[in-house]
Amino acid sequence: AIPGSPAPPPISVEEQAALEDAANELVSMLSASSENAVVTESAVSANLQAIGSIAASGAVTEEMLAFVAQLTDQAATLFEVAESDEARDAVAGMVFNALGSMGVASAGTSNAVAEARSVNSANLEVGVYFPSGTTVSTAGSILQVVAPQHSLGRRLGDAKLDYVIHESSFPNWASLPEHLRDVTFSGSMQTFGPRSYVNASPDRLQDLWEDMYDAQEALELAWVAFLAAKGLQASRESLELSRDEEYFANYSAHLGPEEREIVLRAWWEEKARRDALEQANLFKKSMQARQMMEQISKICSSLLRFMLNEERKEFSFPMGNIRFGRSRDLSSAEEAFTLGDPNWVMPPDQPGSYGWQMVQFTEVNPLSWAPNAPTSGPYLVSTLDIYGDDGAHLEVEKQSVPLGVMSDHSSYAAATCRYWDWEANNGLGAWAQDGVLNDESGCSSTHLSIIGMFLDVASPIIELPSAVEVFLGDKVAQQNVFVVIAVAALLALNGLLHYWGFKQGG
Repeated sequence: AIPGSPAPPPISVEEQAALEDAANELVSMLSASSENAVVTESAVSANLQAIGSIAASGAVTEEMLAFVAQLTDQAATLFEVAESDEARDAVAGMVFNALGSMGVASAGTSNAVAEARSVNSANLEVGVYFPSGTTVSTAGSILQVVAPQHSLGRRLGDAKLDYVIHESSFPNWASLPEHLRDVTFSGSMQTFGPRSYVNASPDRLQDLWEDMYDAQEALELAWVAFLAAKGLQASRESLELSRDEEYFANYSAHLGPEEREIVLRAWWEEKARRDALEQANLFKKSMQARQMMEQISKICSSLLRFMLNEERKEFSFPMGNIRFGRSRDLSSAEEAFTLGDPNWVMPPDQPGSYGWQMVQFTEVNPLSWAPNAPTSGPYLVSTLDIYGDDGAHLEVEKQSVPLGVMSDHSSYAAATCRYWDWEANNGLGAWAQDGVLNDESGCSSTHLSIIGMFLDVASPIIELPSAVEVFLGDKVAQQNVFVVIAVAALLALNGLLHYWGFKQGG
């Protein structure tokens, strides 16, 4: 979607059903043709490309998921007989691309403007919200920005400076009705980039550091205003729905008893049908998201068996990027996560190594469909899984030392961290906040799950300089003394009045 352009009209339920029927027919033909065929790299790749093309049209069905699961098993079989790592990587890349295409279609972004822009810090042309400290490559050259050693405030701490706030990172006000657009924020935004930091003097670097505060604040305030406007739009739609129901109630009140009963029954049946369709759609999206992540983990765990200690690989796919590797020390295996418990460091005399796998959903949030999810805006969703030396998945929970996730990103004070609980909402899953905190350098947690960082607009962004805080603290202390004196005077006066009244009564 082009930033600033209106959202394309969504397709109807009937059109979506016809699209899925056509997809199932194609999948049935592909499955039948490969049922008795020899499993080869070319055949698996062709089928995965076909699935990706079908998903690009906006269709994702149970038959597609089942067929991709079959192709994933075939890919794992090809890994065993592959002649080189390059051959394995080629097949794995095809699986990831097919799964990513299905994930994009399932998340529903193919028919709507994606309001939450990418936060991929490796791409200066897209822009980020949560900056990363990784080295950035631009136009064939490497750009590394060095942050000053001191800190000018709690919001950034020792945050890295190599990031860009691109115009596309700001809200798409064109997706709202014109009367809800805020002219203060809906104008053209200036791109804030890191190139000006190169060879800067200390004084100039401090000025640019403060400019970064201003740029970040402008982005936060723009999103706060946009989400507030979206809230007004949602409230208006809810009121219109209530009004329609009230009109219907007034209309049905003038009908005869028999006709009224028929009309009310039809109305409730239609309401129940729509609610059932909505719940079925939520269940479908939950199942698709879960199976997609399971298939990604299956491919990664299969490839880990052929990797050496301290080796790592990275793949880009339509929803973000996938990284996995092996290490004997998970406290420093990857910049993006830290497992501080000593048990995750193998003793010198113990053979083998741990496997790890991380998926960063920087392009599309795979759980954007969830009810009561954080309001749309800048986000970063990541998964982290740990494996034993044999490739078996290991549970990581109730850690004595909190682990860090997305620790290569600076999670400003305006960010909130949450984890995905698959057991919540009757098995559909939901975001929760128990045991997950924003530690200003990613998220800190006592267990592994799907972790998300979101713009927190639950409370206003208010920051006071330390001098102002001290001044206000002194004023509060003085006023507290005055309050105590006033209360004591009132109590004394009250006692005198009671005594005077007692004498008068005598």
